[in-house]
Amino acid sequence: MRKFLALIVTLLFVVHARAAAVSVPAKLRDAVPIVEVRINGSGPLWFALDTGSSRMLIDASLVDTLGLTRGTPDSIHGAGAGAVPVTRIAGEVSFTIGTLTSRGHELSAVDLSRIGLRDRLDGILGYDFLRRHVITIDYARGQVTIDPDAIPRGSREVPIRIDGKWPFVTGTLLQARRTPIHDTFLIDTGSGDAVDHPRALGRPTSVGHGLGEPVPGRVGNANFELAGFLVENVAVASGSRSELGQRLIGGGLLSHFVVTFDYAKSKMYLLRR
Repeated sequence: MRKFLALIVTLLFVVHARAAAVSVPAKLRDAVPIVEVRINGSGPLWFALDTGSSRMLIDASLVDTLGLTRGTPDSIHGAGAGAVPVTRIAGEVSFTIGTLTSRGHELSAVDLSRIGLRDRLDGILGYDFLRRHVITIDYARGQVTIDPDAIPRGSREVPIRIDGKWPFVTGTLLQARRTPIHDTFLIDTGSGDAVDHPRALGRPTSVGHGLGEPVPGRVGNANFELAGFLVENVAVASGSRSELGQRLIGGGLLSHFVVTFDYAKSKMYLLRR
């Protein structure tokens, strides 16, 4: 009898675990994946999936509409210069994506209108969501899958380092007639840039668009090597005043792959398209 009950419990656990797996369409705006989300049973909202965000964020204009309660003021740093004011939301909230509901998240409110994506952006799914789930982004198909058993066959396992609330990986910037630059890069799915590095060469421009003020920088083209993959002729930029943003790889490079993040195991998986 005990063995039978144990089997029933195991089967119920497996069914529950499989029910939590979900694949949903993702809009790509400037190589940033955006998925439909519901907060505490709300109507549909559009959230960016952002490995470069340490916070879960909601646009400040939606706080009252969604019946959320403002808590204490705070600040964060984004892609540009200067601190950005935010307001913590009192209490915890749940996020529903497809049939998956992830509960007990902290949320902060911020003005997202200045990010400048072509479509509206209602919020950002950051570290607290990413650390709980195994997430695959298929840029070519416009699809996000949340399922630990759905890592694409043939993917290359890549160790990443979770430092604080951000993922980092080593890579090599290859600029014509220059010594290769081996360095550690922030993995930032919330950035449409391909590669940012302070020694990137190119024409003068302004960089750091998003949260914070734009700053002078440079943009050009180069090759980049990541985990044995060579990605040729990608855009490279320099000039960010954010310590994190000075060295990053974003959607402009990651979109050459199907990318899976498993924070719990400190691993990323890459499948070249």
